[in-house]
Amino acid sequence: MKNIRTLLTLVVFFFLMLLLIVSCKKETSSQFASATKNKLSVFITGNPVPFQNVFIDIQMVEVKVDTCSTVSNTEIEDDDSGDDDHYEGSGSGHDGDDDRHNGNGSDDSCEVWQTLQVTPGVYDLLKFRNGVDTLLAQGLLPKGKIKAIRLTLGTRNSVVIDSITYPLNLPTNKVVIKIDHAQQIGNGDFKLNLDFDLESSVIRIRDNQFVLDPRIKCFDEGESGRIEGKVAPREAKAIITALGDKDTLMALPGSDDGEFKIRGIRSTKVDLLIDATANGYQDTIIKNISIMQGQKIKLSAINLHK
Repeated sequence: MKNIRTLLTLVVFFFLMLLLIVSCKKETSSQFASATKNKLSVFITGNPVPFQNVFIDIQMVEVKVDTCSTVSNTEIEDDDSGDDDHYEGSGSGHDGDDDRHNGNGSDDSCEVWQTLQVTPGVYDLLKFRNGVDTLLAQGLLPKGKIKAIRLTLGTRNSVVIDSITYPLNLPTNKVVIKIDHAQQIGNGDFKLNLDFDLESSVIRIRDNQFVLDPRIKCFDEGESGRIEGKVAPREAKAIITALGDKDTLMALPGSDDGEFKIRGIRSTKVDLLIDATANGYQDTIIKNISIMQGQKIKLSAINLHK
């Protein structure tokens, strides 16, 4: 009887040790994954156009990471032959990369496309303007440099003008946004913003026919500036434009409070043009606003006069 108890004790001890080992391995694996991958969040925003709605059907978000470039923050030379026109053909089957070496000596085996978690569906981009954005996609990425973001669009794209909906014809459902200065993925969370230039993206080819040719800028809040302020009176229906050597960015003041925000400014100096489009109000301009990377400038209230 004593031998049986001893045997049972040894069996229980063996299973407890086995569970402990498996638990340690899982914890180590989890720690390793978190140490080698970092979280990326992609937000989406848009600039104003004179439509009621601009509906874009977003189905997938992917990120191209160069895993061999983890030291220097210098710009990676662009070698994507298929990405020259902001997007790629839907029938190409790849991202346009040939089996060549890129500018920093790494080969194409270093570059990987990572699919992010996204809630697929139709987004009204006019809800995300004047400095407003929304979370589009998230995911874990290996350390390296982000070279491009690729969107896959669905077929439910449209604009609404005077309460009438018009379909947006789509030449291709693949949209590649090249990163001008490859973004380094380091430790911790990382955020990128996709800014739809709706004025250039939505093209009217006939009275009732529109084409969607997405023009999208990618910016990082830490490497760009931001200007915000307030314009009165609302009867002037002002349009705000920031003009710099690297930027032409627009905003429409809120209809209730007249507040505006312009984000993603890459220029170090801009002129702010306030175009008063209605009721005889005069245009005004604020010249030579100096702005640095990561800086937020809040202007004094701007009062327009007739």
